[in-house]
Amino acid sequence: MTTYDASIRKANKSTQQDLIKQKEHCSADLEKLATVGRALRHQVRIKRNDSEYGLYTVSEVRQESPDDIVRMGEGGRERLGTDKEFAGTLDSQVPHPTFTDEQKARDYDEFIEQLEDNGRHTGLIAIAPHGGDIEQYTDLQAEHVASRLAAKGVSSWRCKGYKQGGAFEAWHITSTDINEACFPGLNSVISRGFNHAVAFHGYTPEPGQPDILVGGTSPLREEIVMAIKDAVAGSDITVELPDPIRDKGFNGDSLLNIVNRLTANRAGGVQIEQSLRARSSQGQDIADAVANVYNPKIPQGPPGTIEPQTPRDAILEQYLVLKATLVGPIGKIDLSNEQITLDDGSKTTVIVNNPGGSTTINFPTNPPNFFAPFPPIVEWNLPDPQPPIPVTLEGTKQPCRSERCSINE
Repeated sequence: MTTYDASIRKANKSTQQDLIKQKEHCSADLEKLATVGRALRHQVRIKRNDSEYGLYTVSEVRQESPDDIVRMGEGGRERLGTDKEFAGTLDSQVPHPTFTDEQKARDYDEFIEQLEDNGRHTGLIAIAPHGGDIEQYTDLQAEHVASRLAAKGVSSWRCKGYKQGGAFEAWHITSTDINEACFPGLNSVISRGFNHAVAFHGYTPEPGQPDILVGGTSPLREEIVMAIKDAVAGSDITVELPDPIRDKGFNGDSLLNIVNRLTANRAGGVQIEQSLRARSSQGQDIADAVANVYNPKIPQGPPGTIEPQTPRDAILEQYLVLKATLVGPIGKIDLSNEQITLDDGSKTTVIVNNPGGSTTINFPTNPPNFFAPFPPIVEWNLPDPQPPIPVTLEGTKQPCRSERCSINE
């Protein structure tokens, strides 16, 4: 069972003063929570009816009688359209379990999680916990940074929420509360220990606050401030480091903040808070500035791997050329399944279709077995030393080029 009927009650005035102030928090019975696989500090969905629902963090567990009581402050209940107590449902589901497509999430007023990750990269992860209509344009910025640095295998994690009448009210979870146990994609990378992580956020500046605040725990904050200032030069958009007093709550330096938790020793996170006008008018320029700062600091890739140096379209073009020009190795290319059989008999899928519609190129690590037309279209960062190239291409109708075969003469 992943849901249970709940009685949504007011927070206890004598013992839950902190909960009364937190509109994103609730309390619940510990044993009852366990029946749906949830616990203290986890996120849950609370549903009042088919149109009123949202995410909450279980900030307190207590013994309740009956055990289906869920408590929250007035602000928490008002997120669901009432200040009264009501009967509802508690659901362990946080991101939608099957939706990955943005349009479907928009059509159904849903919340989704997206991850782009090769399973081994540790240089940088770009994140947007509040994408979609929660904090508009932030997910596009995280995706742009990852796209700019795709040749280096940079990872990207985004959540996107949509809801008629208020995506922020329904889906926003504070960055220090986000629990990886409730986000499968995040959970798969949380212990990676990235050298760097950058989070794109939106906020509404109060008088005296700048359009953009660059906080976090990383020593790169000042460099990123200068890079963004250069990127928005000519506009009146202001960029600063957070003031500890004026900008309390937007410093991004808590060790509980998800952007810091993703990094080794929680010391490499950068949180970028941006006004709506900065995100809407200069969003890509800001993302480009951030990518330019990280680019020289991220290694090309771990030793022994091949990383393409050209854009994705060129890689796909190269693959099509390989399929069109190579007749063989006979029996080694299965065009129907886009697979190549390697020398050890294992198969590798060349183009992997990811959830969300993106693709991953997965060429074998022994490219000398698969020659491209001369001159090559794509540059490759090959292992050094490279394996010897055979004198003849056994089992293929393509003649061996003399300059390729001289190795054994």
